[in-house]
Amino acid sequence: MDLKPLKIFLGGASPFSDNRGVAAIFMGTLNMLSMTFSDRNMSITVWNTYPFSGRRYVKELATTEFQVPTNIEVNMIGGGDSGSNEMFRFLHAFSRLFCLLMVLVFLRFLSKIRINLLSRIDVVSEMFSADFVVELNFGDVFTDVHYGRKLWVFNTLRLFAIVISGKPIYLFPQSIGPFKSLISKALARIILKRVRIVAVREKYSLVNVKSLGIASKVSLVPDAGFRSSSVNADRALDILKAEGLNSEQNTKLIGLCVSPYYFSLPFMKQSALALNRFVEIIGDIIHEFDATVVFIPHDMSNDGTSFDCRQLSFLMRSMLKNKDRAIVLAKDYTVEEFWGVIGLCNITISMMTHPVIASLRAGVPVTAVTYSHKTGGIMSMFGLEGYVFTLEAFVHMNVGIGTVRKLLQHRVRISQNLKKNMHTINVMLEDFQRQFLCDVVTVVG
Repeated sequence: MDLKPLKIFLGGASPFSDNRGVAAIFMGTLNMLSMTFSDRNMSITVWNTYPFSGRRYVKELATTEFQVPTNIEVNMIGGGDSGSNEMFRFLHAFSRLFCLLMVLVFLRFLSKIRINLLSRIDVVSEMFSADFVVELNFGDVFTDVHYGRKLWVFNTLRLFAIVISGKPIYLFPQSIGPFKSLISKALARIILKRVRIVAVREKYSLVNVKSLGIASKVSLVPDAGFRSSSVNADRALDILKAEGLNSEQNTKLIGLCVSPYYFSLPFMKQSALALNRFVEIIGDIIHEFDATVVFIPHDMSNDGTSFDCRQLSFLMRSMLKNKDRAIVLAKDYTVEEFWGVIGLCNITISMMTHPVIASLRAGVPVTAVTYSHKTGGIMSMFGLEGYVFTLEAFVHMNVGIGTVRKLLQHRVRISQNLKKNMHTINVMLEDFQRQFLCDVVTVVG
């Protein structure tokens, strides 16, 4: 008997995101869905809502070259380019969301009294016609602690729109929390209680969700980025050569993923001092280990008006005394290209989560500089939680250079352990896919 195609509404992920991590979870999620429902065709509607990916969406500039599986058809909907001003982007997104909520509430009310109207709004029609919703929250924006109040309010409205649709909701692997205000905790509890399965990608989010009284439906599941792909070594090497790598620099490569987030936070009183100290440590690492540092900017703005790791990468390179041993990947590369370059590195130092995942996946020893629980939790799944630091800790005394020394000294052993742990990661993902499949079958058939 032929099974009818599944209609899936996908939120909180985008192939057009400036942040290559969001693109990675998009392609990893499609891979997971393809494997889970290998005997069925799927029509997946991707709801592009991230305020900082509108321009790429309009210009169709994807940050992944992922090939859609043959049993999946992808349809993109959502907001377009709303200008270069950050505040205006949020206001535009808020107004669209608010209007959508009002329409959804009205249509749901009518459906309760057995009046079903067809909406001409693409988001509404696609949401209402879907069999279920898969939500990723862009990896980690379901929190009121990080990223500011605007993004928390925006994402909460977005999630309530999905809840109002009445469709079965599945939260795919992501970080959730922490929540500091009682209102935020209450809102998160309301949303999570209406979700069929909550998949969190690390142990600290598991604690956050369970503290809200949502224990029976939560599972620990590795990030969807582990199901993503990268370009081969030859193509990655061609990228490095095109960016200026010569044969003398190709002896020991250290990947470096920096983030402006660490040097512009209002609570960091000595931001300039921390930046200078960090660059000084990178210079010492280059000198002591005769290494070449490759800046891998994982977040690149298409218009140069918003968050862009290239600007900080070029600034740091200009501050180095031995800048001839540093390369910045300056072109607008895809996530597969960046991850291919990471795979060529001896070790990596990362201030962002998905370059850490790329390193773990490729068996490249990595140390992480982080501002939240998420990266430490992911690193702990590979036994590397001892290589996770705050920026303040990393730049203190000889911590940074000592950490790099340990990674290089034990590189072969660590790499072997990472590759062994990837087997466990794959088993956990397969277990989740079976759990997800069983639940969908009970709901949809």
